[in-house]
Amino acid sequence: MKNGLLKKILQTYVFNKYIGLKKLSNFFVIGIQHQFLKNSKIVGYPTRLVIDPINLCNLKCPLCPTGQGKTGQPKGRMKLSDFKKIIDELGDYLYEIDLFNWGEPFLNNKIYEIINYAHQKRIQVNISSNLSSFDKKNAKKLVESGLDNLIVSLDGASQESLTKYRCGGDFEKIWRA
Repeated sequence: MKNGLLKKILQTYVFNKYIGLKKLSNFFVIGIQHQFLKNSKIVGYPTRLVIDPINLCNLKCPLCPTGQGKTGQPKGRMKLSDFKKIIDELGDYLYEIDLFNWGEPFLNNKIYEIINYAHQKRIQVNISSNLSSFDKKNAKKLVESGLDNLIVSLDGASQESLTKYRCGGDFEKIWRA
């Protein structure tokens, strides 16, 4: 195992600010089964999830199936109650949740509550956003929600370059957010 990979694993799973006995035990049980026993079926719980709080987007990006309406999935927002059900079942074992995939997370009107619920369960929360629908009046709510990482998808350094890949994006609005 290369030093860089080992360092990332240790930072993510062992020296994590949200560490707990269940999380650590589950991680080692999964690791032993996978690395040493070479089990094809792992007994344990996931340590990381990708949950899409919404599969809608406010932009029409040419390289994105969501923006082009080509996902083949029904459109919708995740309910807070559904999110809580997932977290109540798996939260003791989760280190991290990515709250993004095919949609713009800030279009879900319960996103701050969703983030906060995971944060209260001691799970690192990451969001990737185009920030085009983020209202800076909600900046305090975002900080107070407990979000750990915000990834800003800003494909360009001007309005002209941004709109080539983020069709409908407003560079100045994103920059001011």
